[in-house]
Parts: sequence; C-alpha cells; structure tokens
Amino acid sequence: MAPAVPADAPTAAAVARRFRCRCRRHSSTTTTITSWAAAVAVLCLAVAVSVAPRGAEAIDVSFNPCILSPCGIHTCKFLGSNSYNCTCLPGYTNLSPTQCVDIDECAGRTRICGPGGDTCTNLNGTYSCTCKPGYKYNTATKYCDDINECNASPGICGDALKHNCTNTPGGYACSCKKGYADTVTNVLTGAHTCKDINECALGACASNGTYTCSNTEGAHYCNCKTGYQSGPPITNASLLLNDCLDVNECSLSPYTCRYPDGRPETKCINYSGSFTCNCTAGYKTVDEGSAVSKVCKDIDECSEWEDKVCLTGTPHWPIPKCNNTIGSYKCNCVKGYTEALVNGYKTCVDVDECALGACGNGSASCTNKPGSYECKCKAGYTFDGITCKDKNECMEKPGRCGTGGVCVNKNGTYSCACNATYVSVSTGRNGPTCTKDICGILKPCGLGKCKNVPYDKNTCKCKTYPPGYDGVKQDTEKYTAADKVQWCVDNTCATFGTNTTTHPCKWGKCFNVRSPLGYDTYDCECKESQNLVRKVVGVKPYCEQINIIGSGVGGGGVIVG
Repeated sequence: MAPAVPADAPTAAAVARRFRCRCRRHSSTTTTITSWAAAVAVLCLAVAVSVAPRGAEAIDVSFNPCILSPCGIHTCKFLGSNSYNCTCLPGYTNLSPTQCVDIDECAGRTRICGPGGDTCTNLNGTYSCTCKPGYKYNTATKYCDDINECNASPGICGDALKHNCTNTPGGYACSCKKGYADTVTNVLTGAHTCKDINECALGACASNGTYTCSNTEGAHYCNCKTGYQSGPPITNASLLLNDCLDVNECSLSPYTCRYPDGRPETKCINYSGSFTCNCTAGYKTVDEGSAVSKVCKDIDECSEWEDKVCLTGTPHWPIPKCNNTIGSYKCNCVKGYTEALVNGYKTCVDVDECALGACGNGSASCTNKPGSYECKCKAGYTFDGITCKDKNECMEKPGRCGTGGVCVNKNGTYSCACNATYVSVSTGRNGPTCTKDICGILKPCGLGKCKNVPYDKNTCKCKTYPPGYDGVKQDTEKYTAADKVQWCVDNTCATFGTNTTTHPCKWGKCFNVRSPLGYDTYDCECKESQNLVRKVVGVKPYCEQINIIGSGVGGGGVIVG
C-alpha cells in the first residue's frame, strides 16, 4: 500500500508543476504497460507527497513490489531496492523468502490428534481430526478429548446407591459400592447386579465394646457398650467394616477425679471402656453414682488385703495385727520384728539384731533367732538381757585387791592400784590382787629369783652352787609358817655328808632352814628311836639315840636319854 497522504500535502497539480518523476521501469514481466502506467502515476504521487521536501526539484524513487500483493494472504515486507519477503501465516512455511506453501500436519505425525484420534485430514493452513468412539473433537485444541461418560450420563451403570461409575480413556467402568458385591443374575446373558453384603456375618463390630451388630442395606452399625462409640469404617478390600472404639472420657468435660477431703483434683486416666483416677498410694478410684465423676477413696488395706499384709511377727488376738490409716496402714509388730515391704505389701520381718551390733563390744559371738538373739559374752562382761555389759568386778567382790590396794574397774576387766610396799600380782582366773612386796623389801632369795605371789607370799628360784654350796628352797609351810616367807639358804645339810656317825641328824632327815634369828642353819627330823636335841640357842640341833633298859620279854623298862 502507498503511504497515507498528509493533510497539508500539495495537490497533484502543484506537484506536477514543481516536480518531475523519473520512475524506473518494473522488471516484472507480468505487469502490463497500462497497469504499469497507472502504478507509476500513483507511486510517483505518493512518494512525492510523502517524502519530497518542499523546494526540491526532483527525486528518484524505487518500486515497492508489495503494492502488487505478491505474497497473497500472507504478509509482504518491503525491504527497499525493489525487494521484499513473505511472512507466512500459521499452517504455512516458506518455500523461499518470497513464497509460502501449506504444511501437511498429518504427514508423519500419528499422535497429532491425541490417543483418541482415529484419522487426520490435512487442510490449507490447518488440519482436522476424526475421533474414536468415546472421544470428541475439540476445535480449539484440535485434539480428541476423552468423553467422561459418568458425568455426561448419570446412572449409566444403574442404581447410583449401589454402583460406582469410573471413567476410563475412551470409555467407563461400572463396579459395586462398598457394602455391595457383584452378583451374576443370569449365567446365559451375563446379567449381573450389586447385592448387599451382610457385614455382621463377616466379623464387623467384633470388639469387646460391642453389644450387637445390625446389618443395613449397603452398610451396618454397631450397638456399643457404655464407654464406647462407633468408630470410622475400616476399609477391608471391598468392605467397610465398622467397630466400637473406646471413648476417651478424660478429653471430655466435665469428667472429674477428686478427693473427698477437698484436695485438688488428680489426673484422669483413660482406659478401654471407661476411665480411672491417678490416685496417690493408699487410695483407689470409686464411682460416685455419676458417669462423669469419680473419687479417690482411702483403701482399708487391713480388710481388703487381709491375706497379704502383716502376715508374720504380729501379736495374737485380741490385739489387731494391722491398723488402717488414711492413705496407708501399719503393722503392729512384736518385739524382735520390724515393718518392711515384702512383694509390695507391708509385713513384719525379723530384726537381725546381730547385724545391728546388739551384743556390743563385749560379745564373743551373737546368734540371731526369729524375733530374738543370743549373746555369748567375753570374760569380764555379763549379759543384761539386751547386750554384753561390763562386769564391775570391784563391786561384785569387794576386797578383791586385798588390804594393800584399791580396785579400779575397767571395760571387761579391772586393775589394782596397790599401796606402797605392795605390788599387783595375778591370782590366775580370779584376776589381780595386791600382795606384800616381799621380794623388794626382804630380798629373801638372795642371788636367786624371787616372785611375789598372792596373799603376802613369795617363791624363790635359788641359784645353784657347786656341790656343798647348792642353794635350795626351804619348806615354807612347815618351818617358816610364822612369816610365810620363802628363802634361799645355804645347803648346810650337804656339808655333813652321808656318814651317819658324824652326821648330826644321824639316820634322820636333814633340812636346810633359816632360823628365826635370821641366819642360815639346818634342822633335823629324827626317827622314832631318836630324840631331837636343841640344848641352847645357837647350838646346832642333832638327833640322839634313845637307850631303853628293860627286864626281859614282857617286862617293864626305863628309857634313858
């Protein structure tokens, strides 16, 4: 097309007077001179009017082939210098820059109409599809769309209460709804229908919370016990089996758990078919006659658990073996037993007094017995019925340390605090006592060993000398009974030898003694036919033969000294 003529453009006559057009001849062989002349006139006018500035003398212009619509129905674009190209409409393609040809969309594209397409027909600039059964042609998308028969024809499968319709590509499928089973009604024709399923016979409502199961057309319902409610259906293949489910009473209001003494409410605990309260130990949950309220009540363990609590070590009737308390109970245990938990129940168990040190430090051994114990005490201790207690030897036997000291009691023993000139000595099993320090004061054993012994006595272990000088112990009981002192004296008897003629004791017995005057000597024990002679003090004793003068056999006689 020629450019639009501006409103203030000069007229054709004015242009002719002022411009001279020198138009080149078009090279097209299809244009006649007549059409060319007309085209030149129009072209020159249009170009002159649109592009020639006022005052110009002349201008050379090129021919615009698009004026002749060389692209037909397609878009022609002038490129200058007598050239152009064609922009093809959809459905066409450029055979060359200046020529558009139709595209055969059907060729080599088997799926162009979609999976539901049957045949494809090519058209100028487009195509059309013939669809398979169950599909319809969409002119906007040029695609064979699936027909949803279930929506297009409600009830196509039959009774909508029993049947399901499922759309499929190019068709649809019929099935029975849950609660119904596909049943053949005519074997010859293949006719079938959907028949109700008796879910109750198949185990619906089988929980412990169910009273009965009732079958209905295509369904069923459960008659639930108190504390249960009908739950959502459970899908099982082609069935929907219902059941009774526990009601969580604790999540509902106003379920309560309280104490009768006004303490704050305790925790509610749900369980299958009901609920209970989290009562503290010693309490149990009981109903108050209300389905929504329960109370924590004290347990009388002595009565309710009689065969389990306080079984041993309890007093005999009429004293109760068990006392109930608020929230607990107590066992009345006899002496030697104590309360303890055994297998979760309180009872009386034997006290191991030995493990508790009942006999004390003074015990040699402790033997535990049911409800009691036995102590064996060490020496110096006595059992007082409870423990081994120190025996006060000083009070038990006054004067235990004699007249020469004071008795001092100690744990398990005693000691003697002796006065001056006395020493403490052992009496053996009877313990120590105070005796005179004979060894220290009198030194009676000379060069021998002296030992103080109880009750103001001593013993000597005399030193042995060569023959004739051997020290020996004197016969204390017989010869020194007056001072009870044992001495070591010279062996005077050994100096006399064995000659009876010269021996002062003759045929009697000679004893080494210490005389009351304090010097060493001897003494004789004469035979019956001899007489012991001590004539004056300081003179050694000797045995003298007694002469008997008689008158014959059976006659009298006189003893002559």
